[in-house]
Amino acid sequence: MSDKWEVLNGRDPEDGLLLFDFNCGGWQTEGWEANGIESKLAGFLGYIDFELSQGSGTIYRNGLQLSVQPLDNFFEVRLRSSEMVDLKILVNGKILGTQKIFSSKEFKKVSVSLSNNPTWRDSIHSLELSFDGLENAVVEIDSIRVVR
Repeated sequence: MSDKWEVLNGRDPEDGLLLFDFNCGGWQTEGWEANGIESKLAGFLGYIDFELSQGSGTIYRNGLQLSVQPLDNFFEVRLRSSEMVDLKILVNGKILGTQKIFSSKEFKKVSVSLSNNPTWRDSIHSLELSFDGLENAVVEIDSIRVVR
């Protein structure tokens, strides 16, 4: 996001918080790309959505320059899925944590503790969310963020 957008939306562009809320307008991915996902990655209602046409796929965001802070408590993803899927969260190519996402019509928060997590250190340059589940499962992500 641009600094101007953050200021207009009541955010501090200097706070160093990791936040992707996909509310920047129609078909906005905030720089996230896909691997193994054939459907269009972007959504238009304040979230991104995609179909796991082969039963698995990964979304990723490269080019980050985030310094890890001592107050970083949780890595949180708010999402929903049409079917149960396994989620693997990777930071700089290393596993941060895994979660099982159950089928739901409501968005749910899943989080991974960052306290004493050996993967969450120094600087963050890339994030990956890897999904494995049934073919044609639809995943919708409302936000991805670090909670302090």
